Amino acid sequence: MESAVQNNKTLRILRKFKKSERGAIFVEMAIVLPIFILLISGIFEISMFILIHNKLLRVAGVIGDTITRQNTTAANIVAILNTSYNLFQPLTFTPGGSVVVTQISNSKLSASAADMLINWQYSINGAVSKLGSTGKFPSNLPNNIFVTSNQSMVVTEVFYEYKPLVFPNFIANQTIYVTSVYVPRVGDMNVLVS
Repeated sequence: MESAVQNNKTLRILRKFKKSERGAIFVEMAIVLPIFILLISGIFEISMFILIHNKLLRVAGVIGDTITRQNTTAANIVAILNTSYNLFQPLTFTPGGSVVVTQISNSKLSASAADMLINWQYSINGAVSKLGSTGKFPSNLPNNIFVTSNQSMVVTEVFYEYKPLVFPNFIANQTIYVTSVYVPRVGDMNVLVS
């Protein structure tokens, strides 16, 4: 009889415990909170990557557009390249960012892309162009564009070493590379003004 009363008491306590929902929110929060933090962190990381990519597109476009507006000097080109620090605001362009501007022409009256030549090239922060070097045939042109029949173009390449902010141990650093291509508005810019 004594064990039946004991069992009955135990059953009542278990029923009370089963009906009580106090503390359930803590269990649910312990499960949901890490997933929520991971989701918010991922959204932040993706947003930063997109923001930086868009800023780099702007830097490439503004620099290429500014350089091709008129015949210019080498000193002016370097000064324009240095504006990339301001264009990238409020983010910091250095130490991960660098810019190269390359002028490519086909001075022969030829429809052959093989006659293209890099006439000049300027860079900041130690950038090395993917297009090649001065006096050489350009390679890796954006969208396989080519210059023919006494034409020229200015290609701006922007490099940026993206370092993840939230997940640096899980996502590797990545180099973002963007380009812009402009045709000189005045002359061919084969030779810079001295």
